[in-house]
Amino acid sequence: MESSKKIKTSPDFMLYKGDGENPDFFLFNVKDGQVFQINATSYDFLSLCNGEKTQQEIFAEMAKTYSTEEGTLKKDFTPLIEQWIELKIII
Repeated sequence: MESSKKIKTSPDFMLYKGDGENPDFFLFNVKDGQVFQINATSYDFLSLCNGEKTQQEIFAEMAKTYSTEEGTLKKDFTPLIEQWIELKIII
């Protein structure tokens, strides 16, 4: 996926963040009922996939939030993004 293309979470998926000090994070496929437990950084990334931001803008925002280099985020997230595209989680 081009880093300059705006991306969004598919309407077939819904994010959920539990309550409390150490909440659990889930991604629900509302179409077929599948449930994926995800970590906080994946939740944050997918939350930013709102159709208004590009992949590059999301990485820049997350780099500030997590005080890390964009290159590190790209390296860590590229395999996940490819999987999410294949599963049609992000479009």
